[in-house]
Amino acid sequence: MIPGIGGAFVEDRSQTLRLKVPADFAELCRSRMTTAEAALTRFMGDACDLESTRALPRADAISRSSDESAKAARRWLDVALPEVEVLQESSSDFGFEETDLDMLATELDELIDAVHAFVEAGGDAQALARELGERTPAAGSGGIG
Repeated sequence: MIPGIGGAFVEDRSQTLRLKVPADFAELCRSRMTTAEAALTRFMGDACDLESTRALPRADAISRSSDESAKAARRWLDVALPEVEVLQESSSDFGFEETDLDMLATELDELIDAVHAFVEAGGDAQALARELGERTPAAGSGGIG
């Protein structure tokens, strides 16, 4: 990426996502001479109305296709996902941000992997569970119970 005016650029704050893509969608993308990844990336650029210009390039290189496609992507989201606004409001009511929940999910996945590795190495899963249970705060004390 070549920085814009005065060295300005939009930093890459993208997140990696593993996603199963139906064969039908992959074929639809191929029929339009693109890949599923490229199509979804363009849709995200359109839906978020992202612009990468010479004056202010984006490090993630994600950009909308056009004004028309950006409007169409927003209309699709309004029709297909009308409940998203409610979900965003309710998650903030609990004091969680989406990135906090993503981080917790990642930490949980890492913990599960560590327990599996522990058991595969000959560790006693029941003894581990008892030990963790003794360290867990009692129900009603603000911890996991």
